[in-house]
Order: sequence, then C-alpha cells, then structure tokens
Amino acid sequence: LTGPGGFIDISQATRNISFLCTFTTKGLAVNIDGKQGKISIQKEGSVKKFVKKVFERTFSGEEAVRRGQKVFYVTERAVFR
Repeated sequence: LTGPGGFIDISQATRNISFLCTFTTKGLAVNIDGKQGKISIQKEGSVKKFVKKVFERTFSGEEAVRRGQKVFYVTERAVFR
C-alpha cells in the first residue's frame, strides 16, 4: 500500500486548496455550456464514489479553516466552500 506522499506537506503549506472530482463514475456524461456558464448531467454514472469507511484521512477541512486556508470542492453538481 502506498502512502499520501507529499500531499500533506503541500496541502498544509498553501493558502487555497481546490479538490476537483465527480460524485459518480463509469458512464457519467455531462454537458458543459461555456456561453451560459452551465453544466448538466446527461447520464448518471453507475458507480458512486462515496464510501462508508476510509483507510486513511490525509486532509481535514476543519483544520484548514482554523489555519485560515480557503478550501473549495468542485464537482459536476456544485462548488462547495
């Protein structure tokens, strides 16, 4: 099993952090309308990416906010801060 590498050092040393991901995979199809600034889901993916249990937690949003970092989660559905 591999570890987090330098991710922890890098994520703790920056002011802004952006995580980009999708909620599902395997068959997900999206349409991006750059002129309207909209994205729409054409076909939902068949595999959900959320899991009930993780092997290792390498990032804490709560700790990042305490340190004054701005954290963004960008998905095909929304942007969360």
